[in-house]
Amino acid sequence: MARATLQASTQTPLEQVLASAEQDGTVTSVATLVGVSKKAVTQILRAGLPLMAKEADDHPMVFKAMFKQSLRPAPDSTASYYEALQANMPAQHTLQEAFLSMYGSLADGFNREASQRANTTEQQAGQVLAVTMPVVIHSLAVLNLQRNEMGLGGLLRRMRA
Repeated sequence: MARATLQASTQTPLEQVLASAEQDGTVTSVATLVGVSKKAVTQILRAGLPLMAKEADDHPMVFKAMFKQSLRPAPDSTASYYEALQANMPAQHTLQEAFLSMYGSLADGFNREASQRANTTEQQAGQVLAVTMPVVIHSLAVLNLQRNEMGLGGLLRRMRA
């Protein structure tokens, strides 16, 4: 997952995470899983990720949960991860619950904003954000060259909306 090499560049962290998601097949897999276009997945991520980063940067408990998740190893293959997820509704539900647990009532605002920008339903936007969260956080972990909370915090501040 997010195996594409994320190198220091002139791209913002958001652009690097989106490029990684496109390159490793996340965008295509999630589009198929949710039933929206690849363009819609990218638009949802482009709208939702800065909002998620802002909340994590502003709220220590959200930040701690995100940092803890960034320390977990990623599955070996993004494609096989999403293939398995496609057939496993309880796992999809678990990811959605984890997303809601991390962001609480703020998740509705993320979903609303992202759905408006991508011309999808709030449910589709929420599903995209929830099922991509592990990949996105792993991508941020790869970008976090310091491998500590300060490094992640810096990335989040640069992603904020």
